[in-house]
Amino acid sequence: MKERKTYIPVGIILFLYLVIILQNDNLSGVSLLNLLTFGGIVLISAIGVFEDRYPYSLKKFFWIFNLVFLGYIPTMQYLNNRYPWIGEKLSDDLVLKVNILLIVCLLLFRFFYAYFSGKLITQSRSQNVSSDLSIPRYYWIGGTIFFAFCALIVLRSGGIVFLRSDVISASVDNVNSNSSENLLVDKVARSWVLIYAIITIQLYKSRRISLFWMLTILLATVLTNFPLALPRYLAATFYIGLALTYRRWFNSPNLFPIIIIASLFYVFPILTEARHDYFSMEYVAGNFSEISAKAYSSGDFDAYTMFCKTVEYTDLRGIVYGEQLSGVLLFFVPRNVWPDKPVGSGYFIGQKNGFYFLNVSCPYLAEGYLNFGIPGALIIVLLFAFIFARFDRFYWVNVSRGSEMNFWILIYPSLLGMFFFMMRGDLLSSYAYTFGMLVTAYLAYMLVKKKVKKRKFRVGQNENFHPVHNNQELFKLSSN
Repeated sequence: MKERKTYIPVGIILFLYLVIILQNDNLSGVSLLNLLTFGGIVLISAIGVFEDRYPYSLKKFFWIFNLVFLGYIPTMQYLNNRYPWIGEKLSDDLVLKVNILLIVCLLLFRFFYAYFSGKLITQSRSQNVSSDLSIPRYYWIGGTIFFAFCALIVLRSGGIVFLRSDVISASVDNVNSNSSENLLVDKVARSWVLIYAIITIQLYKSRRISLFWMLTILLATVLTNFPLALPRYLAATFYIGLALTYRRWFNSPNLFPIIIIASLFYVFPILTEARHDYFSMEYVAGNFSEISAKAYSSGDFDAYTMFCKTVEYTDLRGIVYGEQLSGVLLFFVPRNVWPDKPVGSGYFIGQKNGFYFLNVSCPYLAEGYLNFGIPGALIIVLLFAFIFARFDRFYWVNVSRGSEMNFWILIYPSLLGMFFFMMRGDLLSSYAYTFGMLVTAYLAYMLVKKKVKKRKFRVGQNENFHPVHNNQELFKLSSN
């Protein structure tokens, strides 16, 4: 039955993939070998998405990213010879090399993830977990700060806004705008609002606060962080985090990935249009086909193009021996202190290629390749496999045991969006944003987590522990 649940969605994805290829009029002008390697990327990624027993996980999001951004959409771009940022066609030799490297890295990720997951199973059998069941002592102080930050967001945005274009216009018109204040709003204030809303949902689920209070907090969160008014990675971080905190389990492990994949194909282009002044739902309804076609060859889906251009540049000019990674790890050092501090890798490659627009992506494998060549790409895969296996295992084992007030369990659903952003890149901006969000969220958590009483228990030896049932039994059994 498990194999059948995997094969059906994978078969549907491959069928739709073949339909897209066969309906294209340019088949005679493309390499069959390259199409086969694109198909291999799609196949491996689709199997990875739908064989995962968890309803959602970092591993599942990893495969979704590769399926859409490095498989499906690049095939369309290759067939139509329409790539973001560049006017010329990517050579067939370059495409073949990149695709083979991708396939090797994806297979290695499968191996390393399985290996690290097995190691973690043997290490976590006697793990203790803690559960704090009473309302946090300083939760209400955190609420005061929550509303103060909501007010700050409204003031800095020029009011409650519902479209990204309004935010951009307000920032341009506001003569008092500066980067420090924007950093305070975008990273500190919004991170505090997010973690407080997540804690509030969890306390409501534990029947520690009223429905009215939770709805009040969620209303304030939505009004100050409306999805069409946020950068798309931040909108995903917010609303995936809130939704999965409220409901952590799904009867079908395939439901959530299908929603995410459909959103990337249909909602993502709409969010792009929301940046423009002419945006309206009437415009979207009347021009959706045109909007989608334009989006699939736009900078929103430039990950594959930037991977190819990174490989091309590195093969021609040589690797940078970790110089770009030094900028990532030391992102907090001001540029006036470090004048030669590296720019983001996307900016770097775009500048070297003479792009007119430099706010471009640089996917995870391209970061590794630029710094250390093929070994660098393999190191990135190894690192992601270890981190994802550790987080996924920790989250699902403890959720299945009934412990949900740990910081990493609370923030894990939001990390799905941030790591997706990190996989698209570039690493400098995504790592800095993720680090800033985690630090602020942890400080907020440390304030509000103080309890009137604190109780620790070993799994299975406490009256407040309730064993899981039905589909969740899988996760309980996986910890044995």
